[in-house]
Amino acid sequence: MTVSFSRAAKRGKRRAGIAGRRKKEKKRIYRAAVIGCGRIGSLLERDRLRPHPCTHAGYYGFHERTKIVAGCDLRQDRLEEFGRRWKVPPSRLFKKYQDLLSVVKPEIVSVATYTESHCEIVVAAARAGAKIILCEKPMARSLREADQMIRTCRRSGTLLVIHHERRWHPNYRAVRKAIQSGLLGEIRTVVGNVLTSEPRRDWHANPAVSGGGPTLHDGTHLFDAIRYLCGEIVSLRGETERKDPKARVEDTGRAWMVLENGARAFVECGGRREYFNFEIDIQGTRGRIVIGNAVYRAWTLGPSPRYEGFVEFSETAPPPPLLPDTFPFIVEEILEAYEEGRASISSGEDGREALRCVLGVYGRARIGSGFAE
Repeated sequence: MTVSFSRAAKRGKRRAGIAGRRKKEKKRIYRAAVIGCGRIGSLLERDRLRPHPCTHAGYYGFHERTKIVAGCDLRQDRLEEFGRRWKVPPSRLFKKYQDLLSVVKPEIVSVATYTESHCEIVVAAARAGAKIILCEKPMARSLREADQMIRTCRRSGTLLVIHHERRWHPNYRAVRKAIQSGLLGEIRTVVGNVLTSEPRRDWHANPAVSGGGPTLHDGTHLFDAIRYLCGEIVSLRGETERKDPKARVEDTGRAWMVLENGARAFVECGGRREYFNFEIDIQGTRGRIVIGNAVYRAWTLGPSPRYEGFVEFSETAPPPPLLPDTFPFIVEEILEAYEEGRASISSGEDGREALRCVLGVYGRARIGSGFAE
């Protein structure tokens, strides 16, 4: 008994020591750098209608555990604005990411550049010793690039996170919890859309740089959110359209999918619309939730007010948000994931699966049997 007690006491001391170290570690301030000081990197903080912060730099600039120490961009005007807004001295503003990584050696690196450079920069940052990398969506242009990013970060002990920000949003997290609790019954049908205008005639229309059109750049959010809320996509058939035969990327992409529980899903991306809309309609055997950028509604079953003996939907309050705001949770979740040695809720593997769905629409990846390689 004495030996057993002694061992238990030693284990208790070790656990207390580990807990103490973790508690101390959580007070640490992480030095962050942003590579790509454009819209999502920093400039969207200008938008007066958006909730703030809403950019990579904003996340780090406002959180108490992170400090912006460097920025990188090819454009001098963006570098200068980045330095003014986030109080970064000129000596820590770079036009070459290689210089930033070698001189500053940041612990957190955000990659908010064009899609073509994601793989190259993520690999370089991991090899340079970055502890955490937050990479913009879409993750990459190909599964080969995605696999290289994941593999290099794993070998370097770097936490790779993909910025599909809805995974951190309190409403989406509340919907996920509601679905897992059985509130909607069995999910049977999912209809999603991210509708936009035709692709801009800039880098977005150059597949060598962008990797694809709206199915990739906007649809990646849609595929990722459906996976996050409703489960794995096990089969997919897709199609694309180009109204302009000279266009180099699609203006519309569509997919018909089977989810792991047998539910069917349909999504449309782009669509040549005169507006922007992001929306997912999730229909189960006992309820329905619609969630998106401009909507958050829910229905449960109730007696029909029109027909005797019928059951219909009755609108009710949607699931309450689990968290008061998105922004602090993004940073806290990433830091906790690194310190606890676990994957983020928006991991590199999750980003790869969203990319695989997009490439399935393009006919460049297989999801299920009978589809194009």
